[in-house]
Amino acid sequence: GITTEFLSDKPLFEHIVDEFIEFVKGAELVIHNAGFDVNFINHEFALCGKNLKIQDICTITDSLEYARNKHPGARNSLDALCKRYGVSNEHRTLHGALLDSEILADVYLIMTGGQTKLNLGGTTSHSDTIKGLSIDLNNLPPLKVTLASEEDEKLHQQWLDKHSDGGKKPFIYNQYFSTSV
Repeated sequence: GITTEFLSDKPLFEHIVDEFIEFVKGAELVIHNAGFDVNFINHEFALCGKNLKIQDICTITDSLEYARNKHPGARNSLDALCKRYGVSNEHRTLHGALLDSEILADVYLIMTGGQTKLNLGGTTSHSDTIKGLSIDLNNLPPLKVTLASEEDEKLHQQWLDKHSDGGKKPFIYNQYFSTSV
């Protein structure tokens, strides 16, 4: 665990609070049992005289809440999720923030169907394995790009018009894309 001796040469939160805010601003933080950590962070902000909440500067995703929705009635501790998804946590003997975050990254990506591995160590391997499935990302064929025909674009625009109540309730899609019909 964490001891007073271990913390003796670490900076106080008040000394790095501005750097921390810049680091997380606009990011998505995936936190297991987020309410617990969010309350601590917000309390530390208040102690530093910062009139803000972490959830106001970044997106908070609670992986425990996600797991409970995905697996209702099941154990959803980080250890239980490691076992369920085949993520090794053998080297985890005590709670440690860095190790837990690396384990959570692997679990969350598998649980949500995202990438199969997130390498936080600086070296990247393009060959990942999940429960016996091996995918070599270096040898994939090039993706075929198929553009919509003019007729497809017209039909799409008609669908958008119909479902946006004649343009009275425009889709957010319209802010980023427009068809040339």
